[in-house]
This record gives sequence, C-alpha cells and structure tokens, in this order.
Amino acid sequence: MIGMEASRWSRWTTITAVLMLAAIAAVVSYSHMYELAQRHGEPPWRAALFPLSVETA
Repeated sequence: MIGMEASRWSRWTTITAVLMLAAIAAVVSYSHMYELAQRHGEPPWRAALFPLSVETA
C-alpha cells in the first residue's frame, strides 16, 4: 500500500511539474512573439493573434 501511495504521489508531482513548465514556456513564447509582431508594425489586435497562428501547429 505504501508503494502505491508513493507511486501516485510521484505521478502527480511529475504531472504538476510538467504542466508548470509548459505554462511558463507558453507565456514566454507568446510574449516574445507578441512583442516581435508589434516591433514590426502590427497593430495590437493583430500582434495578439499572431502567436496563436504560429503556436497551434
């Protein structure tokens, strides 16, 4: 029983860590591409949509 609880704890810890890293990477990537689009003259509404068009692939 103890081994099963440790396995479950390990699984949830791994899932949580991976999701946190994915969220951080998504925010950094989105903000970088948004700023890049704005620097190249895109209006704010198009700059906000640009990262979504590239990241969905």
